[in-house]
Amino acid sequence: MQTNAAFEALPDTVGTAADRELADAALPFTSGAVKGLPAEATRLLAALRTALADAHVKDLDDLHAPLTELAAAGLQTPDSVEGRRHACRRGRRRGAPG
Repeated sequence: MQTNAAFEALPDTVGTAADRELADAALPFTSGAVKGLPAEATRLLAALRTALADAHVKDLDDLHAPLTELAAAGLQTPDSVEGRRHACRRGRRRGAPG
């Protein structure tokens, strides 16, 4: 699991701004601190965080389509601060270049 300090140290050139915002908002879910997302959504978001942390551009490219589909499917997030933050970031992902 990545620490906040390690994640914040990522250069802005790794992934898109939407990728980085979504990965940051996903941390409470991917760390297990907050429950409420389907397993597949959690898996995709964890893969996004890993791809960004490890600067795996090919993996990021491969994740754009399923993440866009996830956003378009209207994934329900928990009614919590973390859930609303994630929903906001996911909405930005919908308009991000794939």
